[in-house]
Amino acid sequence: MTGYVLKRAGDPLRVALDWRRGYLRPDERVASPEGCDVHPARGGDMSLAVTTTDHDDDRTRLTLEGGRAGGVYMLTNRIRTTGGRALCRTIVVRIAPDTPPG
Repeated sequence: MTGYVLKRAGDPLRVALDWRRGYLRPDERVASPEGCDVHPARGGDMSLAVTTTDHDDDRTRLTLEGGRAGGVYMLTNRIRTTGGRALCRTIVVRIAPDTPPG
């Protein structure tokens, strides 16, 4: 997973964040999710929401719904590791602009 995803406003999007790559130590696992925050990158519209979350030893999975066409949001996901560390990572969620019917 890169630090950027593209989503259509009307469609849900399932996102997986792999904590193994560059975040977890070799002996660590994801112990528990600690929450998510979504903020518009340019202020204003708050219509993008995280509607479901789950996790396994190495990743967290989130379902995103909504968002304003053309909008850009910052999504921050936090976890606690089996080593007791609190980690967070932020990705950019861009909502595809509306396209006129062909």
